[in-house]
Amino acid sequence: MDSATIAAWGGADADGIVPDVVIKPGDVNFDGIVNIFDINFVSSNWNETGPDGDANHDGIVNIFDINLISANWTPAGATAVPEPATVGLLLVGAALVGIGRKRFGAK
Repeated sequence: MDSATIAAWGGADADGIVPDVVIKPGDVNFDGIVNIFDINFVSSNWNETGPDGDANHDGIVNIFDINLISANWTPAGATAVPEPATVGLLLVGAALVGIGRKRFGAK
């Protein structure tokens, strides 16, 4: 762990290094959120040995770390994403409204 990360956590003391956030599986950059920044961290350490980016702690940064990140993906402010069929229905509905407005002379 580099000194910047230790300093960001408030430094070391007699109790050790304790982050202000709860570390989730796959959170390799220790910001409390498993998101694209964790994937970037893994990709920058790809095929390296050591702790940086090794989400599953098997000693090497590889696809298994990406799998752990994807299994625990929790971006901040996440909301439910509609299924693709919903988007299609919305587009069809918008097109029908447009056709209806032209047909009845609305401007």
